[in-house]
Amino acid sequence: MLRELQVGMISQFPIDYMHLTLLGLVRRMARDWQDGILHSKSFPFHVRRATISMLQASVVNYSVKMPREFQRQCRAINECDSWKATEARQFLLYLGPLILKDVLDEKMYEHFKLLSIAIRCLCSEELLDGYLHYASSWLDQFVNQYVKYYGNKSVYSVHAHCHLADDARMFGVLDNFSGFPFESFLGSLKGMVNKSHQVVQQVVRRLSERELSDNFPEDRTILKHQHKCGPEIEGRPDLLQYGSACIGRTHISSDKKDPRDCCFMVCDHVCIVRNILAADQSGELCVVYSIYDKVEPFFHIPVNSQEVGIHSVSDLSNEVFFSTFDNRWRKCARLPQDDDHAVVIQLLHEV
Repeated sequence: MLRELQVGMISQFPIDYMHLTLLGLVRRMARDWQDGILHSKSFPFHVRRATISMLQASVVNYSVKMPREFQRQCRAINECDSWKATEARQFLLYLGPLILKDVLDEKMYEHFKLLSIAIRCLCSEELLDGYLHYASSWLDQFVNQYVKYYGNKSVYSVHAHCHLADDARMFGVLDNFSGFPFESFLGSLKGMVNKSHQVVQQVVRRLSERELSDNFPEDRTILKHQHKCGPEIEGRPDLLQYGSACIGRTHISSDKKDPRDCCFMVCDHVCIVRNILAADQSGELCVVYSIYDKVEPFFHIPVNSQEVGIHSVSDLSNEVFFSTFDNRWRKCARLPQDDDHAVVIQLLHEV
């Protein structure tokens, strides 16, 4: 029957990267780093205990600086066996490229970036078409070098990564066919059940109520923390000042109110929100912001990092500008390196 339906048993059953990459490979690599000794016959490598301690502290310190879109903070490496998929994704795509630079041997760090940047491109609607071929090549390189750095273990699950780009070519970004929506909805289902009696009926009623309710449109704007002490727009005394806002699922805050939610990319500029202005709760949102004068690539291999939304920034200007908040504004995570330098990574997910 399957032959008559012309179902491709390989090509039309894509691989779920949530289980293969995040819950499998990323956690296994983190466990190897935690153990402190990575070796194969051709490439012995020892991670010093002090370096492991620094890695532990860095993951915890940086995870609390991630924007509020990340509902779950990434736990320390010594808890990697208990990481949820969202924690592993946060480490692979956001924390790892920054933290591991000073932890791993240079060659191993470049090897990790092959996986990180390839998955980043395959998860991004903006990057997929232009970088699909490169992502496929980077994953092939990662798989071919894996045994050299981590030894001959779980080779089949590692090899399966060679097929992720083919699945993305046919079905689109990896999250189109990952297990994330199903796992997320399981949590919603559990919240719909209050007792063990008539479970199905409870779920059906809650789902019906959700479909009929139109009180909470997804693009609603909520303004919070009104104040009177921020920079304003000259000639617009009618605009009220707010410390934070929620526009649909996007959180935005001034740098003084919450530095986690103040960084955005706008027309190739990295911006820091200084104030949020609006005439009323339903009016157009205006943002007062400053920009970083110096924006550079954080790395150049396997690609210029700025091309995939990762920037090294410094010299934040004191000059302020204003603009309406619209779909040009792309949320970023800002991970400070010192008082003046930071790494800015554009968000791919609402998690």
